[in-house]
Amino acid sequence: MQRFYYNENNILVHHSIDEIPNPNDFYMHAHDYLELYYFISGKGQYIVEGTRYDLTSGDILVMMPSEAHMLQIEPIMPYERITVQFTPDIFSSIASSDLLRAFLRRPLGQLNQYHQNDFIEKCFKNMTNTRENADCYTRTLSYLLPIVYELGKAYDERSDTFEYQESSSGANNIIGFVNTNLFNDISVDSIAKHFYLSRSQINRIFKQATGKSVWEYVLIKRLLQARRRIKDGEHIGTVAISCGFKDYSAFFRAYKKQFKTSPSSDVKKSSSE
Repeated sequence: MQRFYYNENNILVHHSIDEIPNPNDFYMHAHDYLELYYFISGKGQYIVEGTRYDLTSGDILVMMPSEAHMLQIEPIMPYERITVQFTPDIFSSIASSDLLRAFLRRPLGQLNQYHQNDFIEKCFKNMTNTRENADCYTRTLSYLLPIVYELGKAYDERSDTFEYQESSSGANNIIGFVNTNLFNDISVDSIAKHFYLSRSQINRIFKQATGKSVWEYVLIKRLLQARRRIKDGEHIGTVAISCGFKDYSAFFRAYKKQFKTSPSSDVKKSSSE
């Protein structure tokens, strides 16, 4: 059930509750924007690039663009959350990109989780408190900015003593290798050879860590990068090839399936903005 929804000027906010959550409704995905996730109630784990975070009420997770994440929820109690998705440029006129360091200065799947304080909790609740005849954009921005600022301070405190957390299965190393070679001619065989593991071991570790097969993961990551570069004005054909697609028709079909729009439509949208 959707309790609040707002989508305007590169900010999307929604407050939702599932009385009986269906685990099959939540799968690995990634975005081409920043995400702020506030967990209110439920029982489950959040997996970000192979790192598992146990969720407790009041937890906050931050995701950078293209950072793959997935919820594993148990259907034993209501699941409630607030999600805020936005582009970095919404703060361009009032602050530098340093404001977003909690989102952007991390290794993939590391330092994603924070715990709310009374001030942040109040900001989230005020952001999703509907008011008639209010300027929703200004109100949303006025509550989002201090949340991001507080998370930046929390990041500074944690990053000084940060130690990279590797999963016991070695999934983080495998995911890191895949991301490093994302646009190369990568395959399960080449990954298995690099880590001296069998194909079945690689597939099992990757599926457990991300909820997707190696190819599904690679495809999503390639498409997100391609979309970002197309919106930045690069030639569609050049982008398709440089992002690892040897066949343009296959790229076109995958792009349209993933984003529900064509590459040329994204060009038109970006040129009109």
